[in-house]
Amino acid sequence: MIRELAARVILKADDYGNQASGINELVEKGNLSSVGTLIAFTGKKEAEALQQSVAVSPFRETSIVLHTNFQSGYPVSGAENVPSLVDDQGRFLRPRPIATEWEIYRAQINPDHVRRELDAQIEKFYHEFGYYPDALDSHNIILAVDPVAEIAMERAQQLAIPITFPYLYADDFGPGPLAAQVVHTKLLEEYKRRGIKTADYTYPNDNGNHIYLNSLPIEQGTQKLLQGLQALQPGVTQIVFHPVHPKKPRIPSDTQEINRGRKRDYEMLSDPRVSAEIKILHQQNRIASFKTL
Repeated sequence: MIRELAARVILKADDYGNQASGINELVEKGNLSSVGTLIAFTGKKEAEALQQSVAVSPFRETSIVLHTNFQSGYPVSGAENVPSLVDDQGRFLRPRPIATEWEIYRAQINPDHVRRELDAQIEKFYHEFGYYPDALDSHNIILAVDPVAEIAMERAQQLAIPITFPYLYADDFGPGPLAAQVVHTKLLEEYKRRGIKTADYTYPNDNGNHIYLNSLPIEQGTQKLLQGLQALQPGVTQIVFHPVHPKKPRIPSDTQEINRGRKRDYEMLSDPRVSAEIKILHQQNRIASFKTL
């Protein structure tokens, strides 16, 4: 899927909404080039604030994508309309991030309910932002799970938009919470076959294993981020963050450890060394987004 020799990077933040965030500030600095919105937690106020941040960013092509969510909070379409996706309280089911639990989850979800909820989230995005998302993104690994994967590809083709880089969970947690993910190589090849745009690489990626930078100690994570920014491969590399400003309250569903990781992401992206490196990449036209693939 390498489209040109230039080495570019997408700096993507996930989980934007009306809960704790520091994403707007990072967008305004030009240190993010894509934002995944949890649309159930995003109203007009949050949508307008993000659009204003993009408008003053050094990177005006920042993409705003639908962070498709079937695991946090309540369905946009109404729990009564998607019973296979929710628990007895009407909240989304939330399997732990290990492969075996997601296999059980995959077997019980109804494709009709998946279509109904994905379409409801796409339409709510349009209602709040005034246009359709620049790409489909995946909260947890939901867009890589059958039957969601097939339905998401159909919608991406209908809207002529990319899907962000696909991952699966490994068989254990790895070195940190939510840290053990593997590249879904078969789905990546299917995107190519169908002409659905995505990134070429994910970083950091060790033999197909993706580890979030915020699972590392702050200085180690910052150094690894700098290393990645300074040694981009030809094509487009996607780096994912979940930043929360250190002074923002903890997201209610987060453990203390996950919250610390979010704050490390914010600190890494705000580090003067990282900001300087991103500024150089801006000057070299090597910052990309899902608008510019």
